[in-house]
This record gives sequence, C-alpha cells and structure tokens, in this order.
Amino acid sequence: MGMTKASSKTEPGEQGRNLNPRHVHRLVEWIAVVVLVVALWWLLQNHPPRGPISTALLNRSLWILVLLVSGLGAAGSLVSYYAGRRGTEAVFEHYPKLEGQQWERLEAAYQKWGAPTLALSGIPGLGVALLVAAGAFGIKVGVFLFWAFVGKVLRNWAVALAALFGFGLLV
Repeated sequence: MGMTKASSKTEPGEQGRNLNPRHVHRLVEWIAVVVLVVALWWLLQNHPPRGPISTALLNRSLWILVLLVSGLGAAGSLVSYYAGRRGTEAVFEHYPKLEGQQWERLEAAYQKWGAPTLALSGIPGLGVALLVAAGAFGIKVGVFLFWAFVGKVLRNWAVALAALFGFGLLV
C-alpha cells in the first residue's frame, strides 16, 4: 500500500515547511524590536522633550557618535568571540579566571536567556567573559554582532549621559 497525500506522515522535502520553534522565537524577537522602535519613534515625534535626558536622546549628533562608537566596539568584540570559537581549552588558557564556577554561571545564563545575554556585554569585567563564552557556545556571528552592538549602545549612552551631566552640559 502506498502513502496518500492525506496521510499524517510527511513526504521527503516537506519537512522544511513545518514551523520550527526556534524560528518562531526569532521572528517574535524581531517583531518586538520593530514595535519598540516604532513606538519610541512615534513618542519622540509627537511629544516635545521635557527634560535634559530626553533632549539628549533627541540629539542627532549624539546618536551618530554613540552608534559609530558602538559599531566599532561591536566589531572589536569579534576578537574575544573568535578566541572563544577556538574552544574551551584556549579560553581557559587565555582567561584562567573563567574556569570552574564562573564558566558554569556563563553556561547557565546562555542556556536560560540565549544570545540576548550579550546585551549585558557592555558591563566592564562581565563583558569580555560574555563575549568569549558566546564564541565557545557557538552563537552565530550575525546574532553575536547584533546583541554585542545592543550592549555597546546601552553602555555608550550611559557613558554619554554621565559625561554630559558631569560636564554640566545637561542641567
């Protein structure tokens, strides 16, 4: 007896049409980012700035500076990423403090949160460990660069705002 089209089994070549939870998760992440950006853009366009922080966030020159520095920082993070891609032995040889409990914590964070953990890569001290671990755990380069860039943008905005307040440019 042959298989009919109404059969519950899939024919060869039809397996790619099934929804993969990983792809659905990635699609939901992208939709959330797009919705957040559109909502933020709408708020910024329809409501005048009321304080020094919102004034700074609307400064195009500051945005260009933060995005440029963040892009360069994310590109520089590839050094740590590729150190991690060489394997855990190479990681522990170059970063002996990561061995043991520290490495287990990093592994648990990546298992629980995945690549978005890299949004914390702008935190001094923790950042390098996250970047190296991303390479060792096999995070794809494009995903790595996106989340490393997000982490750098968050850090660079914090630094820019702190510098502006510190120099008295924002009051």
